[in-house]
Amino acid sequence: MVKQAIALADGDTSRVLIISIPDWGASPAGAGTRNEIAQQIDNFNIAQRQLALAEGLQFIDITSLRRKGLNDSSLIASDGLHFSAKMHQQWLQILYPALVKKLIF
Repeated sequence: MVKQAIALADGDTSRVLIISIPDWGASPAGAGTRNEIAQQIDNFNIAQRQLALAEGLQFIDITSLRRKGLNDSSLIASDGLHFSAKMHQQWLQILYPALVKKLIF
């Protein structure tokens, strides 16, 4: 997918970024296996960060935002699994500046 994203950006790696996977284990739905989920997500995100570095791509970590707010139920939707609009707004505050830079040719 990364190779395809770079190709779609006409080979311009400055227009491609990789975003970490949020830790859904930090939600009520992940309570029983929170540490296992966190480890698997960390491993995946480490691999993605290494891939980004190898390809000269920007990597943005949004995973740590949810973990910092582990006890903030307003960051979780009413289903106890998905992230709320408030959490999405926090991600957007991190992602928006990077996305705008990527879109400016």
